[in-house]
Amino acid sequence: MFVVPCKWRELLPPEAQERFDDVNEQRVLGASSHIRIIGNIFLSIAENGAGNTLPLLRGIADHFIATRGESSQAITNAIGLMLRNVHGSSRAELAQSIRKGVECYRTEAAKDLEKIRSLLWTVLEGKRTLLLYDYSSTVAAISALGQEHGVSFRCIVPESRALDGGRPYVAPLLRAGHSVHVIPDCALYQYIPACDAAFIGSETYYPDGTCFNTVGSELTALLCSRFHVPFYVPTPLLKLDLRALDGYRKKPILDDHRQRIGGSWTADETAGVDFVCPELVAIAPEFITAYITEAGILPPTAMYTAGLNYAAKLGGANA
Repeated sequence: MFVVPCKWRELLPPEAQERFDDVNEQRVLGASSHIRIIGNIFLSIAENGAGNTLPLLRGIADHFIATRGESSQAITNAIGLMLRNVHGSSRAELAQSIRKGVECYRTEAAKDLEKIRSLLWTVLEGKRTLLLYDYSSTVAAISALGQEHGVSFRCIVPESRALDGGRPYVAPLLRAGHSVHVIPDCALYQYIPACDAAFIGSETYYPDGTCFNTVGSELTALLCSRFHVPFYVPTPLLKLDLRALDGYRKKPILDDHRQRIGGSWTADETAGVDFVCPELVAIAPEFITAYITEAGILPPTAMYTAGLNYAAKLGGANA
């Protein structure tokens, strides 16, 4: 993983520096989790800032837009919504506007996620064996939903080796009483036919219904299509990347897996070996059964209208 330095990090309070590293080094996974952490950093700046509050706020925001925003448009959109009305001629006014912006964003996001949870249960009813590929806090709601409705799922969790993205599912699923079977990614062909449905999160989606997520998601979608297993993407509409309407296409985001794959190899074995591969990949709309959003359970073809409606809400929020 390429960790990008940020000159503003050292100006943050110590606790906020730790949270910064959680996102920057992806020690915590999931766009929703990263947005929550970034909001907490903004709140810390509001509470502890001095004369450099606004430059620091903008510097941190720009850093995460340039780094995490490259893979997840939700980061860019959420930062824009949190900071859209930041203003103030004094430190107190500025701090108050930062707090209000973060709180307003979180209130609306919580309402959206509650709608998604309700619709997610509609999809889950009657299903017992689920495949969960790569950690997403939105998908992770399955764990609590099953517990709330007295249902125990059998969860097939591929390792999602590129980010170790399967591991964060395990403890919450076990605590909620679900059965967990962790498999290597290369065993997907063997286990998908026995699943009632598969779920991934979304880092970003285009209005044409294309979804972007961690490498391996596209293989999962392809196999689900081969075996006629429904493939769902629970996601808030916040993850819209409207730039695709102007011809924008995401640049490849690459990750170096030298440590993850070759960490136990000898120097002779790793010398001259290329361990780089894509981190984020596109899942074509034809492989997606439906998006589960706050606007409904939508086929990919409906994401164009849903995206345009959401874009009106974003307005000039993009930072």
